[in-house]
Amino acid sequence: MSRRVPEHGERARYIGCASRPPCRCDLCVAGFRRAKKKGEVSRARGVKGVLPQEMATAHLRKLVKSGRSLQSIADETGLSCTTVSYVHAGNGRPIRISTVEKLLQARSVQDPKAVVDATGTVRRLRALVVMGHSQKTLAAEMPCAFTAVSMLTHGVRSQVTTTTDQAVRRMYERLSMLQGPSRQGRTLAARYGWHGPLAWDDDTIDDPAAVPQIDAPEAGFTEGDDVVDRWLLGESVVLDQEGRRAVLAHLMEWSPDEVEQIAKRLGMSVHATKRAWDRIKENARAEGRAVPWRRRYVPLREKNMTRYDMRSAA
Repeated sequence: MSRRVPEHGERARYIGCASRPPCRCDLCVAGFRRAKKKGEVSRARGVKGVLPQEMATAHLRKLVKSGRSLQSIADETGLSCTTVSYVHAGNGRPIRISTVEKLLQARSVQDPKAVVDATGTVRRLRALVVMGHSQKTLAAEMPCAFTAVSMLTHGVRSQVTTTTDQAVRRMYERLSMLQGPSRQGRTLAARYGWHGPLAWDDDTIDDPAAVPQIDAPEAGFTEGDDVVDRWLLGESVVLDQEGRRAVLAHLMEWSPDEVEQIAKRLGMSVHATKRAWDRIKENARAEGRAVPWRRRYVPLREKNMTRYDMRSAA
């Protein structure tokens, strides 16, 4: 985008540049004289016409981190993108007071064309496919093209616009607890090893360094062992996705602990724990099994008993 042409009456319009001849109209002459006189008064008072750019640089970097692009900031402030990029780089040289004032007035509004990391978006889409929602259904829900969803779920794109990111977040909140009808989607997810919503915590799903909460059983674990009983008795057990779901279902149904305490014991957020519990009940309802419910009357001293002993006590 070309640089903004100064209005008549501004000093820059009077001086001109290599691509624009100077203007000598009455407004520009008066504006130049006014700016010159203002500079003379400032110098006589010992006031400098420039300021350190550290404050403006910090403000620009905060805006960019929130999703603004340098071009959108330049459009809002009336400065050139070159000037905004120069200040954003922060080389330490002083800049004009007027430039600092314009940059500090820029608002922290998210730019729909700005791009963010696609890690969380990809994980959310794959989790929904694991739940049985086809990519065609997800594309219609967003809405967007099927090819865009397919490229994201297969990891072709590493960045997405903030608009797409927010659309996927809203869709994930609606569908992550609902089973979809697509058997083909589940097969595709199993083939590529994608993970469902229960494998991700809401606090870390956007972190590229986070790993899904599914691990291989530790050495020495045999198939005959009861992972829930061993976990309740305090033994060192590494929980895979199925094991974590079983322990969560058992604690929510039989333990007298509050949801916050159960979430802390499992290393999950409260929101993720409640959502996983709702999903367990939905799955039981869909499969025609008895829907589990909170049996809060179990004495606190018995919360670490085995499932057999606890059910007998209840």
